[in-house]
Amino acid sequence: MPASLLRSFALIILASLARSVDVPLALYTSTDCETASTTTPNLALNLSICVVTPGLVSLRYDNVPCAGGGIVIPYLFRDTSCGTQQGILDYYRTGSDFRCLSDFPSTSIAAIMLSCNQDEPEQPSATSTVEVGPVATGASPSPTSRTSSSPGSTGTNDNDQNNSVWNSLSLGARIGIIVAAGVVVLGVAIGYLVWRCWWTVPVPPPYPPPYPPPYPPGVEHPVVRSYPTYTQVLNSVVQTARQHAASEQFGKDSSGIGIQYAGNGLSPDILSAVFTKRDPEWKHKVGGAGELYMFEYLQALRLPNFGLRNWTSRVRGTVSANPGYEHIGNSSSEGIADFEYRDENGHFTEFLLAHGYSARGIQRGMRPTYYLEVKTTESFDPQKPFYMSTRQERNMRNASMTSNQATQVYIICRITGIGSGNRTSLHIFLDPETLRQQHRLQFTLGETEDGWKWTVQPV
Repeated sequence: MPASLLRSFALIILASLARSVDVPLALYTSTDCETASTTTPNLALNLSICVVTPGLVSLRYDNVPCAGGGIVIPYLFRDTSCGTQQGILDYYRTGSDFRCLSDFPSTSIAAIMLSCNQDEPEQPSATSTVEVGPVATGASPSPTSRTSSSPGSTGTNDNDQNNSVWNSLSLGARIGIIVAAGVVVLGVAIGYLVWRCWWTVPVPPPYPPPYPPPYPPGVEHPVVRSYPTYTQVLNSVVQTARQHAASEQFGKDSSGIGIQYAGNGLSPDILSAVFTKRDPEWKHKVGGAGELYMFEYLQALRLPNFGLRNWTSRVRGTVSANPGYEHIGNSSSEGIADFEYRDENGHFTEFLLAHGYSARGIQRGMRPTYYLEVKTTESFDPQKPFYMSTRQERNMRNASMTSNQATQVYIICRITGIGSGNRTSLHIFLDPETLRQQHRLQFTLGETEDGWKWTVQPV
């Protein structure tokens, strides 16, 4: 092998060890990834570098795979040392190839860091600054990042720098680097061959442990040929919700009579296996699936400023098993209902009026805050009772409509047949406190396995 080729190969190895793959980011000064930064609209960022970002409000990023599996995670921080993470993150899913990420409570992001650690960020290896918005001191912002761990660029070409470094080495050092490079390549090749010869892909169990299948050992289930997953259910729920929203129907009226829609559902065997009551989390999974349905439905309505910020449930993190929601966590503070939306522009009010809810007190010109509480079941029976906590019942009473210009409107969204596609139904109970007074909903307080609850029975 020519010495020049070996030298080039050695330099490539050294460079690859010293550098990380750049991850492209687009920076914005608005929460919706629409107002691009005028100073630094785009940035290519390495892993594990704490980047101070004055003026940054939201960023757009592609899914970049990590070498060890998973994807690169952008972490947002409240401080310039990348020590304190931001609170509730809001993902706007405005396309299949990217995501818009922001932190809506603070409306600004002090610093960002990219990492392949899927659980929490590591300690930054360097710190730099990228000015995204106007600088408070009045200094002229510069789009160029300034890295504290390395001196400023002298303008020298990378190839000239590499040649200078190489020529400064002694002959023995050059030979040592070339030999080391050859040993590394040989070791990688041998390791790959050994892995190919001896490694076998683990075969997943026929059913998710620790819950045994509900049929005798050795007898193949007639429908489920691979173990069912919660992800399958969430996938089906998303498709169904989008189809329902496209049909432009929203239940019938506050009597709770629902509308059934077309959609591809899962078999009862899969649903019963995923929502098995032997799973201590089955209630949260059912509830999370119903909330995902409502989020996808409401998002499809294109309500202004609607996003994950409006999903205030403590169990929304259960849907992180679904692609596109991997980083969604539970809401940091429990809201009045599962969804809270301030209808500043009247879009949701007009939507309700267009679907016949004027008879229930919704009037044109109202700009209330809507509170949507989701109650979900796998059952298809619309008369099946559901439960409300004492806190939920109190919030419902406090948000009762008292006039045509009510500032708060409480809605119970009852979803039956979750995951069943064309058998899924949506039932709307608008202003349930009034429905209780009209004896169209019957409330009974009693002790359950989860403590004291209100049993709500549609009449």
